[in-house]
Amino acid sequence: DPPPRQNSVNLEAHKMTKSALPPPPRGTIPVRVGLEVDLESLKGYLVGKVPGILPEFNLEARQFNHGQSNPTYLLTQRQSEVTRHWVLRKKPPGKLLPSAHQIEREYAIFKALYTTRVPVPIVYCLCEDSSVIGTPFFVMQYVQGRMFKHPGLPTIKTAGERYAIYQAMVQVLVDLHAVDINDSGLSHFKKKTKPGDPVRSYAERQLRRWTKQFNASRTGDESKEMDNLIENLNKTLPKDSAMFAQCLVHGDFRIDNLIFHPTEPRVLAVLDWELSTVGHPLSDVAYLCMPYYLPTVKGTPVQGLQGVELKGSGIPTESQILRSYVNNFQSPIVENMLAHLDYHLALSFFRMAGIAQGVYKRSKQGNASSKYASLFGQFVGYTAKLGNQVLSERVSRSLPKDCMGIDGEGSPGYNLPTFKFSSRFNKLRKKLLGFMQEYIYPNERVVFA
Repeated sequence: DPPPRQNSVNLEAHKMTKSALPPPPRGTIPVRVGLEVDLESLKGYLVGKVPGILPEFNLEARQFNHGQSNPTYLLTQRQSEVTRHWVLRKKPPGKLLPSAHQIEREYAIFKALYTTRVPVPIVYCLCEDSSVIGTPFFVMQYVQGRMFKHPGLPTIKTAGERYAIYQAMVQVLVDLHAVDINDSGLSHFKKKTKPGDPVRSYAERQLRRWTKQFNASRTGDESKEMDNLIENLNKTLPKDSAMFAQCLVHGDFRIDNLIFHPTEPRVLAVLDWELSTVGHPLSDVAYLCMPYYLPTVKGTPVQGLQGVELKGSGIPTESQILRSYVNNFQSPIVENMLAHLDYHLALSFFRMAGIAQGVYKRSKQGNASSKYASLFGQFVGYTAKLGNQVLSERVSRSLPKDCMGIDGEGSPGYNLPTFKFSSRFNKLRKKLLGFMQEYIYPNERVVFA
């Protein structure tokens, strides 16, 4: 097994001298009306529980603009010669849907994954007492780095760096799916079937869950495309053994949930784990591929790659993403790792539409955490329509031929053939890939034709 990842996140990232203090991060805004936090009560609770928080200095808060589900805040304390930062993530106010906004689950995952190769922030404390600031919350390390809102990476100047950023993202996903559920202490996330109940695949459970969530979030003006998609997903649900593969999945794995190193194409932290569970690996892979089917709608959170010229940009094609993922797995979870990818992609669009419907309903109630929340009502029908199109076209999503063999734009670490290797070779290769991901890829120069 590879050695545990070296801690790529600076343990003192929350501490800065006043002279080095940058302006507030671009992604933060003043706390929105209705989402205010009692900072005195919060400080009183955190003193002695979170390293660095002192009782004699005021605690300040700004809200991160991203995060439609759970309000997230940048906490700041200016202490004489130093200024310290932390991040608070809490449940939103108001009546919440069952099993939604599971920050307790997110906290447990952060703690479990910190000793693995999956980069996550340090978590300091979990408070389930709603009397402190109104709803349960946890506090974690503030990780300084880059967050990319658009998958086309328009702020990155070179094709080589864009390519390296995408390869780093795929490698993190591979590392996540390779986590040993039992060794990490997350075996309780496995779905337990009661005696006499049918054994359902993760996809079937997700379909049932999000159908219930959507029905609970109906507002009376939702798109008919959602009802059509629910019917189509139930009709075409595969039942073979490939649907029963399982590993730890993130549940919302996309580029804007990752924090990258300030100057290197290296992931420092994966955020937003409230949907994480033990499920099918293709649920994350399909979610990662969704931007290839989405446009960019200016002024909204909808940011896709439709209309972006990929050739020469360094942004991998969907086929290259799939190839990198499959060939980087030293021990495939199932024989054909991309079997039924079309179904998982349609299910991902359905789940995205269900999430958007929940945000839209909360916006009508006045307690959604983003200024874009009301626009999500329009997004529901659009994503549901994409899901129906994926199912109706019935495009085979087996490993595409151009995902196999040598790719002229691929890194040598991904050019391995697809036949099975010996156990000893797999162990050595896993160590080598870990070393290259941490020390080589961030510095390599990729030449594009």
